[in-house]
Amino acid sequence: IGPYYQLYLYAILGLGAGGISLLYIRYSERLYHLFRRRILARIPQWLVMTLVGLTVGVCGYFYPQIFGIGYQAINRILAQELTWQVVAVLLVMKFVLVPLILHSGGFGGIFAPSLFMGACFGFLYATGLNELLGLSVDVTTFVLVAMGAVLGGINSIPISAILILFEMSRDYALILPLMLAVVISTTLVQLVIKGSIYSVHLSEQGYHIARGHEAAVLRSIQVKSVMREDVALIPEHLPLPQLIRELIESPHSTFYVVNGEGRLSGIITESELRPIITEYENLRAMLVAGDIARPDVVTVREDDDLDHVLKLFGQENVDEFPVVSSDNPDKVIGSIWRQDVIAAYNRESLKYNLADELAHDLKALRKAQTVPVADGYSIIERPVPKRFVGKTLAELRLRNKYGLEVLMIRHGSPLFSEEDEDGDFVIPTANYVLREGDRLVLFGKDEAIAGAKRWR
Repeated sequence: IGPYYQLYLYAILGLGAGGISLLYIRYSERLYHLFRRRILARIPQWLVMTLVGLTVGVCGYFYPQIFGIGYQAINRILAQELTWQVVAVLLVMKFVLVPLILHSGGFGGIFAPSLFMGACFGFLYATGLNELLGLSVDVTTFVLVAMGAVLGGINSIPISAILILFEMSRDYALILPLMLAVVISTTLVQLVIKGSIYSVHLSEQGYHIARGHEAAVLRSIQVKSVMREDVALIPEHLPLPQLIRELIESPHSTFYVVNGEGRLSGIITESELRPIITEYENLRAMLVAGDIARPDVVTVREDDDLDHVLKLFGQENVDEFPVVSSDNPDKVIGSIWRQDVIAAYNRESLKYNLADELAHDLKALRKAQTVPVADGYSIIERPVPKRFVGKTLAELRLRNKYGLEVLMIRHGSPLFSEEDEDGDFVIPTANYVLREGDRLVLFGKDEAIAGAKRWR
């Protein structure tokens, strides 16, 4: 591995591997959007896969090392049988073509490609140190370490990457630089995306990753959808007698104090007023709202989710929080109550549970069949109309335009018949992008369901 004072070279290698991992994940994410929203929404998938296959074939004709799993090419890189120019081309091709194949509809994984790209990067890095900086480092060692660093960075599996590369080398001396590079690479990726490439793609497909059912429900609801816009705002200069009168006459138990510019400066509850009641006659002409208000106000933003709000309620002994604008954190636009959060959870849980209970029965639905669930309400499964493909549920606003609620979406494939009943059910978020082959599980009044049957 070289002298120990050269360990910094492996740290720099880890940073580079982390950068490649981040670029790969971001590139794969952008490519997914491009295919789902634009290309596959306009061009048949069989034609897209044909064009991608031809592209891979042409590249492989000139550089056959990109075909297959890549282990033979990795062995040649370890043995330094390829020139740096060829290795650089292989790195670019593998980087570009693997996500292209996967998102166009091909099958495969990213485990072996991660090792391949790591080997190429390590070879180029070590060759650059030797040729450009005049060092004399062992190329094979840097190739092995880079394989582990890129594998751990892209797949977010640092421990597995370290163990796999150690098993490949069976050299205890490799452990320290390997751990250093892998940890740096993985940490860099986690600092930026806070997850793995798999969680990123699952999120893009509409799956919501959470520790439990409760968190999944609450994280799908934003504060602005349940907050109360009726909020008690009082100016800082309001005299104490008027403040007491407001407290008695108002249905609110919490008052938010704002300054002359309308910015939140404090909060007044019964807890702040109770100590001065006994001295009210002596203090009534001396105190104003700004003197009594507690300045340390816990606020929530309108775009926060209810899971975050519920955690705040668990930390603070209050029944409501002021809601501030996302654009102006000093402007109060409403309040959110503990009971409203619980009510929203119960309401959404009912919808989730209804969807879970009906999931088995829904697999038998045909496009013209409905399942009555209550007097005047039914559920239907319908293929996504072509005019909906490439749009998000938020853009379509099905509830407002058609009076329909999307309970679930069944992932299908446009390569197969619409009558095919295979496919995974997913409870979508508002940002879910509809794609060709998806089938919507809709809930609504019978009149709205009848309208959905006429979708083309």
